[in-house]
Amino acid sequence: MSREEARFAALRSFGGVARVKEDSRDERDIRILEEVGHDLRYGTRMLRRSTGFTAMATLSLALGIGANTAIFSVLYAVLLRPLPYRDANQLVLIFSEGRDDPREPITLDDFEILKSQSRSFEEITIFYKNTGFSRVNLSGTAEPVQGGFVSADFFPLLGVSPRMGRSFTSEEEKQGTRVVILSHNLWNRRFGGALDVVGRRLQIDDVDFQVIGVMPATFQFPARVPRVHNRHFFTFHNSFLQ
Repeated sequence: MSREEARFAALRSFGGVARVKEDSRDERDIRILEEVGHDLRYGTRMLRRSTGFTAMATLSLALGIGANTAIFSVLYAVLLRPLPYRDANQLVLIFSEGRDDPREPITLDDFEILKSQSRSFEEITIFYKNTGFSRVNLSGTAEPVQGGFVSADFFPLLGVSPRMGRSFTSEEEKQGTRVVILSHNLWNRRFGGALDVVGRRLQIDDVDFQVIGVMPATFQFPARVPRVHNRHFFTFHNSFLQ
């Protein structure tokens, strides 16, 4: 064949340049995008013609999306949001069964047995009382704050360390040393964010404690109670072990 004859034969074999272009465009999904664009333009023209229907449809969509967003936000905050602690999905709260309340807190003796004989838990800690906190009075202020008595491994179990100072030690737990760790908010309000707060003496219900640390601003306990942690401090002293 001559060059021209070969060219025409090739075109006939391929089915024409226009068809090849269309097939190539379909393979690259360009045609789908063009069809979507045509549909959007057509839908826009129809909505412009029916302004009343457009307004009602937009309002219905806005209300539906807003309601769904609000419901999901509540469900996420109450049920879905993970606890802000290390390995939150592995944390377990242990209760004992009582005659009056099926979920009574465990006793100190039960805690010691669990801690010494447990093979299923990596760490075990305890905090006092039923809610973990009770209102107490600090010296030099009339504002009652919330405090909790915890064992020495409380913060290591949650995977958090003080922002300033240090955490409790097992020696302090055994000896009943009265030491206290402040929340970040209480440190700012009560001590003005003083950098030398570690080592100061603080009276809690007329009992002397030594400040050994300040928690980070992001730390919360209990995690699902808004702003409760702003007034927390954490202590350990010998009466907890008695």
